[in-house]
Amino acid sequence: DLLKDSHDDEDVRAENEQNAAEIAEAIRKKLETFGIEVTLDEQTIGPCYTLLSYNLDSKTPVAKISSVSGDLEMAARGGIRLLLPIPGTDKIGVEITNKRRSTIGVKEGIKTLSPVDENKLCFGFDIKREAFRKSPDSLPNLLIGGTTGSGKSVFLHSLIMQIAYNYAPQDIRLVLMDFKRVELAWYKKLPHLVKGEIIDEPEKASEMIEKLTAEMSKRYRLLEENSVRNISEYNELYPQRKLPMILVIIDEYADINQCDGAKLTESRIMQLMRKSRACGIHFVVATQRPSVEVIKGDIKANIPSRIAMKVPSNIDSRNILDASGAEKLSGKGDFLFSDGTVCRLQSPYVSPEEIKDVMKWIGENNKNE
Repeated sequence: DLLKDSHDDEDVRAENEQNAAEIAEAIRKKLETFGIEVTLDEQTIGPCYTLLSYNLDSKTPVAKISSVSGDLEMAARGGIRLLLPIPGTDKIGVEITNKRRSTIGVKEGIKTLSPVDENKLCFGFDIKREAFRKSPDSLPNLLIGGTTGSGKSVFLHSLIMQIAYNYAPQDIRLVLMDFKRVELAWYKKLPHLVKGEIIDEPEKASEMIEKLTAEMSKRYRLLEENSVRNISEYNELYPQRKLPMILVIIDEYADINQCDGAKLTESRIMQLMRKSRACGIHFVVATQRPSVEVIKGDIKANIPSRIAMKVPSNIDSRNILDASGAEKLSGKGDFLFSDGTVCRLQSPYVSPEEIKDVMKWIGENNKNE
């Protein structure tokens, strides 16, 4: 009840449908001027973008459409993302930004989750408004890159709020690193926090990484002594001595480099990312500087799951995803997710008022207990 309901406005949908139909025809006519014959098969209206699906003359090479992408952007009066072809079909696709965006709240994401479902985190919603769900231990680590205002912080807030709703502190413990001191400060009363504090200085981050390294070694000795391969098997054998998953969320990874001994801290993070999955320690790393200086090869090698919000250039998109396309996104939670295959999603939105209300409720109830 502390979260807001999402509203699907019919007027917004009607306006987006009309706008999409006009752009679809403009694209068809523009392709026709280059001797490329296409027919519109379907237009699918999503929360933030629309997919125009075209049938292409079998004699026309797909590469010919790629060569006129700039002209198609002019016809569409804005950035477009080409799917040549749409995965799993014999059609070509053009993704266009909606004239008006529909907001999907985190409440809708939480309501899609079943108590018995292991996938207890809703990452976002696809073009058909269906929830895309993952379990934290299936990632095993997650990289998020995007410019300021692209939606990284809102995505992190939605994850933390879902953890507060779906996981008890004995299931997941959180390590929150927020060097700007403003993005994650709301969660100081969250009972899931390791040591009950938010890490807001690079030096404290270095100390926490050292402690996590020691915890990883301790857990591996425990797994070895009990002849099990991972934390899940251990928790099944000894539910009364359950080890919680530890999720480390770093809001701006580039700031790690500001502390003394930055290279040592970074190497320890790399060691944790390489080895800690089996013992239940996972990382979510966000940065607004998705350059090769920040997102190095070692990081990418140990983070198979990646999210690209809107970025300035094709180079940044490739550095995050190993694929282009993120430079064409509309921002505000519109992102590409990749764990081997790329899909486009809209992040659930959570407002500051909702976060404050939930944290106030948690603080009052913990006090009462």
